[in-house]
Amino acid sequence: MNYKFRNDTCILIGDTHDTLTTYQILNLDIPNGSDVWHCGDGGLGFGSFEYAIPNAKSWLSKINGLCAKLDIILYHQIGNHDNPDVWKISEKYSNVVLLQTGEVGIFPNGKKVLFVGGGVSVDRCDRRENYNYWKDEITPTLDHVEKTDFVFSHDAPEYFNHSTNSLPKKFPRYCLNDPTLIQDCLNQRNNVSNIVEKSGAKVIFSGHFHNDIRQEINGVYYRCLDINERFEFDSNKVYKL
Repeated sequence: MNYKFRNDTCILIGDTHDTLTTYQILNLDIPNGSDVWHCGDGGLGFGSFEYAIPNAKSWLSKINGLCAKLDIILYHQIGNHDNPDVWKISEKYSNVVLLQTGEVGIFPNGKKVLFVGGGVSVDRCDRRENYNYWKDEITPTLDHVEKTDFVFSHDAPEYFNHSTNSLPKKFPRYCLNDPTLIQDCLNQRNNVSNIVEKSGAKVIFSGHFHNDIRQEINGVYYRCLDINERFEFDSNKVYKL
């Protein structure tokens, strides 16, 4: 699916980890008429099976109503802290789009952005499966990747924003208690790397790591969105360090 942005600029939002926080940011901090990309980890669909999806639908309806009132289109990526079943619901919303990995946004100037969701929860050993952790949280592999100018991704390629071999030092307890964590993270990050490289994009924005790192490697610019960060992305701008 290709989506058409209404402007050459859009607002990017970092991990919010909470549906109420997403609502408040949209209500208080986003200009009317904006196209908005949420990088994922919005906290949609947490809780027991009987509660999770109905609650997510309720929040999506509430957020959609707000966006319709403010003329905002919200493109919501899936993160590792979102329930994948929410992205499978049949309901369609007028002003909220639940993005699938591999879909593309097109700016009026003709430039394109590839959307990539998913990631690995490094703290999954402390989480409860199908309650606040889901095994299919990772980025799917893509047989076909469209050529684009930009990538908006939840996770980042392996060569940006610390590599997987830094995990034992940063998260020793998680690595000790989760024997497949390092390999799973490496597989995940390499998959994102492969998708990005196939796209040919020279600009990457991601969330997931809760920092504001900016890097440039081999002519590719990368920037991470911090928690709750709002960033105005201009598709006409040249992003360089």
